[in-house]
Amino acid sequence: MATKTNMDRAISEEWVFWVTGVPTVCMLACLTFGEFPLGRDSGFLPTSLIGVSVGATVMLGGAYRGFRALRREIADLKSSGTDDSPAIHDSE
Repeated sequence: MATKTNMDRAISEEWVFWVTGVPTVCMLACLTFGEFPLGRDSGFLPTSLIGVSVGATVMLGGAYRGFRALRREIADLKSSGTDDSPAIHDSE
């Protein structure tokens, strides 16, 4: 199996960010503008709070890993752009 490049990792982390971001924002809007029955059997509010916190955590992790992969890609491009040795080009 081929290893992923830094750009492939950044693109996959971007997808993680957006796929978790859309439902998280929808749940947050529902929590902000919704009216909830505050009875004993109402489990919607705690479930939504847990969903928003988990979604925000996954979004932040995806953003962090994506930016880290982009920084590595930029560092690789800078290092391979200044050195014209054949060993670098043969490994690609």
